[in-house]
Amino acid sequence: MMNVYIVACLLLGILIGACCRRVPQVEACAGPLMTSAVFLLVFCLGAAVGANRVVLGNLGRLGGQAVLLCTGGLIGSLWLGRMLAPMLLPADDGRDQ
Repeated sequence: MMNVYIVACLLLGILIGACCRRVPQVEACAGPLMTSAVFLLVFCLGAAVGANRVVLGNLGRLGGQAVLLCTGGLIGSLWLGRMLAPMLLPADDGRDQ
């Protein structure tokens, strides 16, 4: 049931954003508002992890797995970008434009 609320909030935000995109006051405060919301979400996530004894007890093992997953994802992304770059980017002929 919570997924329905999440999707509904997302769709509502998209609708409001589409309607207010040309309003300068909304555009000016959207960036700082999003940054504040992200900081609040990260803080709440940290508080939830800190309050959970099971997660806190396994943080060393979970942290090691997280480092391995992040490293693997980064290496895979760099490798795929290197492989696809010649096909997606125009060739550089050395001239400044």
